[in-house]
Amino acid sequence: MNVGNPFRRAAIFGASGGIGAALATRLAESGVEVWAGSRSGTAADPALRAFRFDLSDEASIAAAAGAMADAPPDLVVVASGVLTLADGSGPERSCKQIDGAAMDEVFRLNTIGPALVAKHVLPLLPRD
Repeated sequence: MNVGNPFRRAAIFGASGGIGAALATRLAESGVEVWAGSRSGTAADPALRAFRFDLSDEASIAAAAGAMADAPPDLVVVASGVLTLADGSGPERSCKQIDGAAMDEVFRLNTIGPALVAKHVLPLLPRD
């Protein structure tokens, strides 16, 4: 039962991280059907509809949006992003530490990836 919540369905891109997982769980507890996205495509909670996506792979984002087309979300949250890359680089503490390749990857994951989510998911949302 969806008590006190205006949303029927939500899509959380980044539902395996701390904030995304907590949000997905709380929404599901309040009766919202939750699409829970992660790179692995799995969700810890069986009440969540897991899907796979990678912010650096537009085709995976398009496929996730396509899977939601018949039951589109009312709420979309991108709860992913990086501060420190997998190789341990970042964030820069001085101009001497600037690494163009690392900045490019951080920008791609924190800015371009969420914009691609918007590109593919916004057309699913009702105009009102």
